[in-house]
Amino acid sequence: DTLKNPVLDYIENIILSPPDATFTVNGSTYKEFHLIRSAFLAGEITEDQLKKGLVQELNKLLEPVRDHFTNDATAKALLEQVRQ
Repeated sequence: DTLKNPVLDYIENIILSPPDATFTVNGSTYKEFHLIRSAFLAGEITEDQLKKGLVQELNKLLEPVRDHFTNDATAKALLEQVRQ
């Protein structure tokens, strides 16, 4: 594979790594990486759309972690220690 695109790598190896994971971009939801790659190469998904989709999916993955450190008193205290 000669296509060097870290956004595609992140989608393949982070977003789609959990079982039954999906990636939604440009109004379409994908379950298989090769379909995302093909749509990107065909111009059906732009670079900007790919990046925005990645940001949205990463935020979905990180939201439970953010909530944990915001709402759990012990976790919140540990985070404050780390920040000092």
